[in-house]
Amino acid sequence: MNCPTCNVHIDEHPVSRCLDAWIATDVMGLDTSKHLEEVWEEGYTEDGQDGWSDFVCPRCKATTRHGPNEPCAKYYSASIAAAWEVWDKLTDNGWIVSVCLGNGSDGRKYASVQMSVDLFLKADLMARSATQMDARALTVPHVLCRAAIKAHV
Repeated sequence: MNCPTCNVHIDEHPVSRCLDAWIATDVMGLDTSKHLEEVWEEGYTEDGQDGWSDFVCPRCKATTRHGPNEPCAKYYSASIAAAWEVWDKLTDNGWIVSVCLGNGSDGRKYASVQMSVDLFLKADLMARSATQMDARALTVPHVLCRAAIKAHV
């Protein structure tokens, strides 16, 4: 299963706005071709020293400066808050989602973290024959997006 925009296979797809748009359309059922009516929003940096204000799309936080080519999608592949919506969509559709953390080593003196998601249809689990899919990535939002695409294709 390759991305309809960049033609990259889901197992190799990086965290990107392209993946976010794929999730928004195929998993969440949203139209990413146009932004919602903009609202005025103000914000400050964590230290309170710098601020900003602009008209933004309430869904993706894009401003008019992004232009029409920016997809209107939340940052599903990078934001844990947005990824929870993907989790909810999967579980609402009958999937049991398990995220497991593991340690790997590439020969260097640091360990990498890798997550895997195993998805089972609840109905199949009841019948004792599970449908299983696996996805791997370095962050939880990214791995949930990869698994969601596999579950919806």
